[in-house]
Amino acid sequence: MVVISYSIQLILSFATVLGAGDMGPTTVQACGLHVVGQCHSDQPGLSRGSMAGTTISLIIDHPSGGLLAFEADDCTITCFEDDQGHDLRRSGPVYSYFQKTSHGAMFSRDRRSAAVDINTQKLPAPGSRSIHLVGTLVFQEAHETKVLRSTDFALDTGSHAKLGNITVVVKDVVESEAYGDPHISGLQPKRNRVTIATEGHPRYAIKSVRLLGKDGTSMAEAMGGGFQRHNGRETTTYVLSVYASVRKATLEITYWADLAPLEIPFSLTVGAGLE
Repeated sequence: MVVISYSIQLILSFATVLGAGDMGPTTVQACGLHVVGQCHSDQPGLSRGSMAGTTISLIIDHPSGGLLAFEADDCTITCFEDDQGHDLRRSGPVYSYFQKTSHGAMFSRDRRSAAVDINTQKLPAPGSRSIHLVGTLVFQEAHETKVLRSTDFALDTGSHAKLGNITVVVKDVVESEAYGDPHISGLQPKRNRVTIATEGHPRYAIKSVRLLGKDGTSMAEAMGGGFQRHNGRETTTYVLSVYASVRKATLEITYWADLAPLEIPFSLTVGAGLE
């Protein structure tokens, strides 16, 4: 029988993996171990809300900051085994190790830290006392931004512009109905939902998309977009809401000028006290 354990004692290497000058080194540390066995028919609910298998939670501290995104497809897990030599590695694609967390990782607000759960459906052998985990985590990192603008950009379906290497196309414009109570606060002006697609840039390269008025004030802003890959073409779409009376605006794109992959190798041994 498998003993289900939560937050068991950790006796772990605190892995220093990259140098970062005066900012200090990048480190990877285990902060949790979760082992969940398959429940028998007469043990309902024991693993409710949990994925069966073994999960090791890692905290990545990157003092220089700039962590933007986690690239689960590019990571490697070369060793995931208990101290009895039982191989716990998955047989599927590498991203399957990171499916417990949305987008593979969670980030601190200052983008200096990230949390990653690495999960396998396999369980340590009975009597195991530790698990050894070796691999490389891959993030996208950036620190410097640049701004591109296109003035008098028409907010009509099919409108397009070229800003540096970035191609921008208005994919759709949907007009909403006026809303509100005319007897209390009056009807609110109609707004248009403008969907903009961008191409010709690396994924995660765009920080924000804004529409500016003639005086330079922001009328609409999108901080994140939906990424799509189709027939070899990669596009990111952004949805902005502006008053229907606005037919033209200054399109502003802020992008990360120094976006680059950050590879973080690690080797950790977790002491677990499993039974």
